[in-house]
Amino acid sequence: MRDNRDSVIANIVQQVSAALVFLIVPVLLGVEQYAQVIVVTTLISFLTFSDLGVSYVYTRRMPEIYGRENREEESKWNTTVIRFRIYAAIVFAVVITGMYWVRYHEATNALFLMFYPPLATAVAFYSANNIVQGNFRIVRDVAIVQALARPVMMIPGVVIFGLRGWFAAQLAAILVVFYRADLRAGTRLHWLAKEIFDRKLIHSVLPEAVSLGLIATLWVQLISFGRTFAAFSYPDQVIAQYGLANAGYQMVGLVVIAAFIPQTVKVNRMLATNQAGAVDYVFNTVRRTFPVIIGLTVVALLAAPPLFHIFFQKYHVEHQLLAPLLLSLLYYPVIVSLGVLLSGTGRNSIYLTLLVLCLALSWIAASWLAAQFGYWAAAIAQFLALTGYTAALLAVVSICFRSHTAKMGQVWACLIVVVMLSGGYLVTLYS
Repeated sequence: MRDNRDSVIANIVQQVSAALVFLIVPVLLGVEQYAQVIVVTTLISFLTFSDLGVSYVYTRRMPEIYGRENREEESKWNTTVIRFRIYAAIVFAVVITGMYWVRYHEATNALFLMFYPPLATAVAFYSANNIVQGNFRIVRDVAIVQALARPVMMIPGVVIFGLRGWFAAQLAAILVVFYRADLRAGTRLHWLAKEIFDRKLIHSVLPEAVSLGLIATLWVQLISFGRTFAAFSYPDQVIAQYGLANAGYQMVGLVVIAAFIPQTVKVNRMLATNQAGAVDYVFNTVRRTFPVIIGLTVVALLAAPPLFHIFFQKYHVEHQLLAPLLLSLLYYPVIVSLGVLLSGTGRNSIYLTLLVLCLALSWIAASWLAAQFGYWAAAIAQFLALTGYTAALLAVVSICFRSHTAKMGQVWACLIVVVMLSGGYLVTLYS
């Protein structure tokens, strides 16, 4: 209960912080400047795979290693993983900084961006190390400090220095966490430990790591496909529109995801001892959640257009762009809940194949739809890709676990109703 409470508190602070940044920063920046923010945040979103997924293996295996109290093995893992992750983050920083500089030729901003990935990785490792040891209160404190530092530093920074202030504040929000003496001491201890970098350890976990890392990274890119496609394919004016629309959509989406975290933890525990019960629990949760998500989506569809007009009038975000993104929320009960059944039962290859195919189809759809729908194509492609992914995921899980639950038919009925209603709404909107 205490762990869940810490997570809820941190999530609330993060949501409030994100809301402040979302409402204020775009107003202070120009449209072209905000487009740079979206391009940079899109590039940074791939940081989760910079270490080829080694961090995911670390969080899976280290609780057992700490439980055995094998100090030598603990030190070997910590030393090897932190070095590998920071080395990889430095390479990643060079790549995205080069991409940014080639596109915008802003040397000072590029310099700020260069330092962000390795420092963010050091903080992420510190949090992961405390998670695997069960120190959730420390993780909560770090998350809260970062969340509070971001608007406190970013808003004045943007007011005084404009876009350069945003880049500086991103870096400062990471650096402020280093006030913790245990973070500095722990990072120094693992980095300077006498144990050598264990290449065999990295090599042995790499297949599992790459699979887990790709699943996590591609899943995030799929639910934010519109922004990603826009950042690499559209002009700055349209990138800014997609960035704003995606930020509003993701604020609601993150609340839904956070609500499912306790259920996900429970399902992972149940799969080890009662697989049938876990599957039944997941489908029951999805079935009960659908009406709530439908209501939330309807409210978002009604509220978003006037709110965007009031707060972000200069961006000219049209409802034809907002609607497909907000309608993507309808699929969250399935895509957030059912994936754990595949990953928790060792079906990562199936899970990864679904993600790769749906992302590939979304890129094809966005390119093909451009002739008819122009810059709305990426938003429509995101909705279509998530529709296909949700149906495919539900079909695969239904086949893999068909003997475990009688509630699958009810979930299929809910999904069919959602697809018909949302599809009909979009046909009417674009006709």
